[in-house]
Amino acid sequence: MNGTPAPPTGPEHHHPRTPPPPSPSGELSLAGGALGFTFANVTGFSILNGLSGAMEPICGQAFGAKNFRFLHKTLVMAICLLLVILVPIAFLWLKVDKILIVLNVDKILVSKKI
Repeated sequence: MNGTPAPPTGPEHHHPRTPPPPSPSGELSLAGGALGFTFANVTGFSILNGLSGAMEPICGQAFGAKNFRFLHKTLVMAICLLLVILVPIAFLWLKVDKILIVLNVDKILVSKKI
């Protein structure tokens, strides 16, 4: 009221030492990335890691007993099992957007254009 202009306010006028306010698109990208990483971890990586982890003690014992034929057979069977399990997981990942929409996840978060 004394003739001096009021200091500027708003997100474009922040103090140089304070961080700028978070942008909504950055929050959506972070949430979408976290959701995608978690979905991939739960549906794929943990399953494949668990199946391949079951092979390790058997192969270790076969190697220790110098039974290389059994070691080879176990390794080939484990690789074939992992490939068979990987096919449905790949199809699941290809349709993840439709699955998340059915599970009532926000369509903006699920969309590929964040």
